[in-house]
Amino acid sequence: MSEVYSAGYTFHNANRFVPSFMWGVKAGLFVDSYEADALELGSTINMFTPPRGAKWAGFGKIWADNLGNNTTLAVGIPGATTKFGAATNHGGGAAVMTELGLAADIDAVDYEFDGETPVIVTTGAGAGTGTIKLYMECIKPG
Repeated sequence: MSEVYSAGYTFHNANRFVPSFMWGVKAGLFVDSYEADALELGSTINMFTPPRGAKWAGFGKIWADNLGNNTTLAVGIPGATTKFGAATNHGGGAAVMTELGLAADIDAVDYEFDGETPVIVTTGAGAGTGTIKLYMECIKPG
């Protein structure tokens, strides 16, 4: 059996200051909504832009009314549209809540925002009409 140390504990063992983002964090919630009206297939909804240095904590949800036409929604960033949440059906007959991060790459957790890259929701499968709400928890810088 071996004894090993996390990145934060390694700092601690070296009598170095442990940055707050390693053990204790300031959480920030990012919440926004969009009212879709016949949103087209392949649309991009810019939701919010976390500040530079904010890191995704791996938690979040997206809610949507029954958008109709089997509309799918994915959550990511430009160039990686499913980074935080894979495309899921939000138009199959009822309002839907989907947890983010379930199918995302582990590298998405602690993804550090540059203050310029927006979190986006992309659509697929068909035109949608209804309310879309996105919630993401980030570790705030400083």
